[in-house]
Amino acid sequence: MRTLFGIEQEKENQIIEVNIYSDEVKNIVDPETKEKWHYIGLIVIPVQKEEVCLNNLLKARFFENFSPENDLSLVKKDEYFKKNNRIVHFSDLDADTFYIAKRWHSYLKNKCSEKEFYFNILGICESRLSQRFFPRKEFIVVYNRFFRSAIAFALKKFFLKKNVKKIIIKEIFHEKGEQQFNSLFPWHAIYKINKEENWPIYCKKKKITFIGKDHEKNKRANFIQFIDVLLGVTRNAIHYTSKGKFQKRLTEEYFPLIKRLIYKPNNPNSKTYPSYHRRMNIDFFPKEKLTSADQLSRYKKMFYKKVKLNFEYRGQKKLL
Repeated sequence: MRTLFGIEQEKENQIIEVNIYSDEVKNIVDPETKEKWHYIGLIVIPVQKEEVCLNNLLKARFFENFSPENDLSLVKKDEYFKKNNRIVHFSDLDADTFYIAKRWHSYLKNKCSEKEFYFNILGICESRLSQRFFPRKEFIVVYNRFFRSAIAFALKKFFLKKNVKKIIIKEIFHEKGEQQFNSLFPWHAIYKINKEENWPIYCKKKKITFIGKDHEKNKRANFIQFIDVLLGVTRNAIHYTSKGKFQKRLTEEYFPLIKRLIYKPNNPNSKTYPSYHRRMNIDFFPKEKLTSADQLSRYKKMFYKKVKLNFEYRGQKKLL
């Protein structure tokens, strides 16, 4: 609905339906602190915007040659099709996939103020999780525990306003991996979300759908590749563990955004990334080592935002 002056106005008590695409980076050891980190990444897309978002990702991938009408039939005739049709994975970047990911950053900047997609990244420091409260410090145990928190926080932050009555998760997609073989992960987070009676959040499908990164087998894999890129540049900006030529260049490309999200997460006046504070978020947990039951009871206060960005100081020599 639009006002008299053509400004879009959100409906009162609206119901928002979204799909969630998720991926992870695990077992990142910080070179300085030696702490072990895991990262959860989520892209949240309103269902009515999903086709538009996918088409824009494809246009960025194929140099604007793609259009929904030709459905890749004309794009395949382009001499650069094979170079631009490759799977984008941060850990395996080369010249071709670097430029795809770089064009996705241009898409992100150009569409920053629009509501096509949202993303949330949560960094979990396993080294600060006490053995007392996490007796089995296995990745999947920690990941399962915080996956639901990452989803709930993202939905509440991005959509839970006075005019929103309910948030419906149509489906949760996750990249294929060890999570799909765990007895709890495919259903547990959804079960816990739906069980919370006071939450205006409900997930339709009772189990997570696992898909690979190959977008030729499933076009939704473009979203999985996109969150892989966002996770990659985020953890590299923080820990600087990937020093390959194209990993460094891509981290440089996205670094201004990562720096804003960590040091100025609520700035509404950015001209480079308009309204990024309403659609993008990075958090970390816990702020200090969890050693007492009192700390665990106040776990919401243990989330924090500011960390050192080692990538920013990559050229400086350490003092002896």
